[in-house]
Amino acid sequence: MNVDHLSRQLSLIPMDTLTVKVNIIGCGAIGSFLALSLAKMGITRIEMWDFDSVSIENMSNQFYRFADIGSPKAVALAGLVNDFTGVTPKPNISKLETLAGLDGIVIVAVDTMAARKQLFESLAGNPHTIKLLIDPRMSAEMYQQYTVTTTEAHDWYKKTLFTDEEGVATPCTAKSTVYTATLAAGLVVKTIKNFILKEDVPRNIQWDIKSCTPMEIFSGNARAPRQGPTPQAPSTRPLQTLTDAFIQQYREEVTQLTQSMQGTQAGSSSPQVNGTPPF
Repeated sequence: MNVDHLSRQLSLIPMDTLTVKVNIIGCGAIGSFLALSLAKMGITRIEMWDFDSVSIENMSNQFYRFADIGSPKAVALAGLVNDFTGVTPKPNISKLETLAGLDGIVIVAVDTMAARKQLFESLAGNPHTIKLLIDPRMSAEMYQQYTVTTTEAHDWYKKTLFTDEEGVATPCTAKSTVYTATLAAGLVVKTIKNFILKEDVPRNIQWDIKSCTPMEIFSGNARAPRQGPTPQAPSTRPLQTLTDAFIQQYREEVTQLTQSMQGTQAGSSSPQVNGTPPF
């Protein structure tokens, strides 16, 4: 496979880490941009489920063309992703009702809390080889993300599976925006990148996009159970802000990358992006 188109990221995301399979359940606002972003990053084993068809309301916040209206979302999306990346995800136009039998990484990008609960509960007592489950949730200008891997994490995640009736009702004209959808998809991809590189994975993200307040992260390595007491639920455990956490992480990654490349290419010892200091 020619990897020239991935050359700008290979020092950050080696090719041998991109072999993981990713299952996307729901090809709506988050799921559609997520499929594109994963393929752009170099992941080729993508399978998608959605029993819905593209409608006019999807044009403002989902990755579809007006020409796709009336087509099954999963099929239309597979074609679009192939056009933009050369990767062809496997589309399924049936409703997925169980996660049993799936493997790799699962993204539960569905519309209702009832569907989330049904899918999660389907894992109980059933064989599967799921390595990571990411549950992204968005409204027009709010974003939440929950990440589950270990048995230890299940208890607090179950508490987030409230009923649809308990959710906050929003007007039909204030349900979804393209900027929240693309930001959300990017964060899911970043979480997957952390996971496949065996870096720390945020268990819970809360982001008020409307007010641009710093994101709060319930941090922790989601790859393995922690030692000691079970962590508190995300809503009660002290959180760290996106601004400080991500800027510090970015500085460290740029420094490490620069040090690793010293001696192999000429350039300033000060990390720069396109000739401009990152901060």
